[in-house]
Amino acid sequence: MKEDNTTKISDPKSSQDSQSSQSSQSTNSTALAEPQAKPQGKRQDASQDTSQSNPNHNNPQKDPDSQSRAPQSQASQESQVSQASQASQPQTKAQGSQGAQDFVPPQLNVSKVTGRLIGSIVATAGICFMGILTETMMNVLFPHLMQEFGIDAATVQWVTSACILTIAAVIPLSAFLKKRFSFRQVFAAAIAVGIVGGLIAMWSPSFTVLLVARILQGLSTGICMPLMFNVVLEQSPRAKLGVLMGVCNLVVGLAPALGPTFGGLMITIMPWRHIFLIIIVFIALFGVLGFLCLRQSSPVDRHATLSIAQTVCVAGGFALLIFGLQKTGSWIEQAVVGAPLGSLPAVCLVSVLGGIALIAVFVRLSLGSGNPLLNLRVLRHPALRCAVAAAVFVQFIQLSLSYVVPNFSQMGLGATSLQAGLTVLPGALIGAMLTALSGRVLDRRGPLLPIGCGLTVLLCGLVFQAVATPALTIGGLMLGYALCEIGFSNTYSNTFTVALRTVPLAENPDGNAAFNTMQQFGCAFGTTVSATIVSVFQAVEQNKGASFAAATTTGAHWAYIAAVIAGLIAACLIAKELKHDRREYQPVAL
Repeated sequence: MKEDNTTKISDPKSSQDSQSSQSSQSTNSTALAEPQAKPQGKRQDASQDTSQSNPNHNNPQKDPDSQSRAPQSQASQESQVSQASQASQPQTKAQGSQGAQDFVPPQLNVSKVTGRLIGSIVATAGICFMGILTETMMNVLFPHLMQEFGIDAATVQWVTSACILTIAAVIPLSAFLKKRFSFRQVFAAAIAVGIVGGLIAMWSPSFTVLLVARILQGLSTGICMPLMFNVVLEQSPRAKLGVLMGVCNLVVGLAPALGPTFGGLMITIMPWRHIFLIIIVFIALFGVLGFLCLRQSSPVDRHATLSIAQTVCVAGGFALLIFGLQKTGSWIEQAVVGAPLGSLPAVCLVSVLGGIALIAVFVRLSLGSGNPLLNLRVLRHPALRCAVAAAVFVQFIQLSLSYVVPNFSQMGLGATSLQAGLTVLPGALIGAMLTALSGRVLDRRGPLLPIGCGLTVLLCGLVFQAVATPALTIGGLMLGYALCEIGFSNTYSNTFTVALRTVPLAENPDGNAAFNTMQQFGCAFGTTVSATIVSVFQAVEQNKGASFAAATTTGAHWAYIAAVIAGLIAACLIAKELKHDRREYQPVAL
């Protein structure tokens, strides 16, 4: 009831319906008549149509039709004022602890990009950036962690996979968190958990404790990432959506690329534990900025409930599936070298099948629930459905490269940690500059140009590295990675933006949660598969008498081939998305 009343206030389409049922009406009473809106179910599609056809849809008072109508009678105006006052009461209650000055109904104050909005984006994006940066920073530290804790490559990759799986498990909760808590409360939780995780990582006396710290850091990132996108989707002008979404996805794309560079530089000047202190400082600074700038743009439902069964199923399903895939790699590795398998095959089968079963149960529960954890019905939109599937494979590629490039350069080409980090720097910087630019091209020219060019360059970079792996030098590796980052920067963000533009505004949080959940699964899947492939071929080739460097090169070659296959699948899915989107998308003239 609270959300319905708030929605009615901000619905220009419903305002027009109300106006047409009256004999005469003044400009000032137009906004007051908005509480007489139609039910929310009908409002969503109408709002979307209006936003595309009416340039004044964000400001009903500027509608020339409404300005030309005769003034309304005094009695009718008083009645409408009373209705508006009644409609605003549930909204005030829903705000809870949020001050009235912080609450901005969606789509009312979105005519320009304000300084407060920029500060909110910088703060939330900064937390996400530090969290994702740490994911791939750890890849450069793998040799140091393997030596200090006495573990192998298949085990050490869990400091990344555990974090990514936590993010994937938390992101489905984002729709619930958005309904139940204010933006500032969610942001405060992300800050607190991130700082605690960093402190534990600094102290970690064992690999197990380090894993716990990484899980907490993943929890912080998983909480803050959907918040970042929700702020943009609710508070940004429609005409600037592509650019601002590009800036947000710049964080998602740039941080993994800069992680190895940052880690390689830091490990040369300080112990790896001290790196987490720097991360804690930045988290605290972004936290201060967020508390100063974040505002509430949607009502809070204090009575929203969380489905424990659905939470357990989605989190357990993803975790078991990734764990089973990693153990399958160990199974293959031990079978090749002739080591005893013991119960390993049974563990692999139970984990993979159990993960699939739990995910199937989650889908069943979600579709049959009136209060789903993750609203899978939003996937009825074909463009979003294709984009969500494509996100898995695009992020598979990104995280595969983030694992293979620094580790191949160190273990295969003999580079230092700093050199390995610098290998990805040019591509990361070029990709960063192009991400926001490609969003502007999307706003002006539509999706075909940036996404088509991006996919082409991405596939060229992957094929180049796969074919030339045995002959690659640091320079060649740098070139191939730069091509992939150029393609990624033009593809990923725009695919996300185009998909959400085909979804009614009220369902954007659900589409956001579905997209981010699956892209995090793609991250974990990419890291696990690439690490498993490299580890298996290291064992296989060394068993044949090859050197460790040569064995690593062979493993990297096959990891690149897996990335090429993922790229081809992603290209097919994105082409299908654009086909579904073609009839609905209308470029905005800037």
